[in-house]
Amino acid sequence: MPVIQENSKRSIKLQLKMEDTSYIITGLRFKLDLSNCRNNLIPSLKLFNRTLNVRRQQNVPNMWFDVPFCDAEALYGSGSINNFMVELNTEDPKACPLRIISMEIFGLSKKDFNYKNKVKKLERVYAEKFNLSGA
Repeated sequence: MPVIQENSKRSIKLQLKMEDTSYIITGLRFKLDLSNCRNNLIPSLKLFNRTLNVRRQQNVPNMWFDVPFCDAEALYGSGSINNFMVELNTEDPKACPLRIISMEIFGLSKKDFNYKNKVKKLERVYAEKFNLSGA
């Protein structure tokens, strides 16, 4: 039985937030019910600045899809106080209804993620790219 189901709309938007700021979200995992998707239609997943097309295996109705974050995405999500939007889309809700059976959120402590060093590295890259060195 789906946890989140939308049979009539083209998208489901989820706002994810981790209240404990000592941790950082590093990835997501979705279990989708694709048993009613017809005509090789597949949903897509949008988060940050990327769109992922869900790849379906033949005759497998419920599949797990892992979405690891790159360091920049994890840092961006934490910069928004671990708050960001995930959107699941379908081209045709009647031919491929959206059904999320389960979802897992992966995280690390900021210490284990090496948060301070990764922020400094990202700041250096940004400064070099936009010539913000002060010279």
